[in-house]
Amino acid sequence: MPDSHVLRELKEKFPTFSPQLRKASRFIIDNPNEVAMHSMRALAGQAGVQPSVMIRLAKAIGFESYEPFREHFRSWMSKGTNSWELRVRKLTNEAKSEQSFFENAIQSEVGNITAILSEENIPQLKKAVELINESRRIYVLGLRSMFSASFYFSYLMRLFSSKTILITGLGGATADVLRDITEKDTLLIFSLQPYTRDAVTAAQFARGRNAGIIAITDSKVSPVASEHGPNIIVTNSTDALLPSIIPVTAVAHLLATMVLVANEGDEALVHIKRSMAQLDHFDVYLP
Repeated sequence: MPDSHVLRELKEKFPTFSPQLRKASRFIIDNPNEVAMHSMRALAGQAGVQPSVMIRLAKAIGFESYEPFREHFRSWMSKGTNSWELRVRKLTNEAKSEQSFFENAIQSEVGNITAILSEENIPQLKKAVELINESRRIYVLGLRSMFSASFYFSYLMRLFSSKTILITGLGGATADVLRDITEKDTLLIFSLQPYTRDAVTAAQFARGRNAGIIAITDSKVSPVASEHGPNIIVTNSTDALLPSIIPVTAVAHLLATMVLVANEGDEALVHIKRSMAQLDHFDVYLP
């Protein structure tokens, strides 16, 4: 894996750092993959410093905050040929202590879900609801591991609205489904690093058609994020091989519920009654 320019800068500035910054910097230089794979608090604990030291270190080399600093390492690590191998080895080592392994896994997911309701995300969620209500059609896209979140959002929405179109990608037909998207429509897209090529292309195409874009993603500079939003940013602190689907599924559930609440009139109730009657007709559920 090629050296990171951030690592080079840490090495160059190391002699000028305070003792605490040197301690944090030394750990990162020796264990750069840990930055990408752990939360700031967990990384600080491993380095033997306070979390605030990590923030100061990131700012000391030109980052506005810790998240862009971590994002650099995530991007850098994803380009390495051995990143999957490193994750497997780490998981295997941690699993030797079952109790701490389970506790860390659960705590990571709880932290990810809690972060959804950040001060930045709440206005973005409200903006997303407004855009959904104003749009003629909502194209919903989530590929590979993100498909479950897109399916769940579409499934919930279809109970009380007929404007959602789920893009499944079956037969490689992602482009075909988006052919008629216009400025009156919105693309709601779930995409976390590593970003799938078709998801990024779909966002670019929708942007070119002046359609609205609601991005549920992991960074404001994600390739699917929209300049003017709404961008709902989820954290995904996990040691698993792939991004956890739990935070994006939580967003799917929350967003669909917010749309339902915003459409509490007779039309939504008519749709729900019609949906329930149709499911009863097909005898979908056991009595």
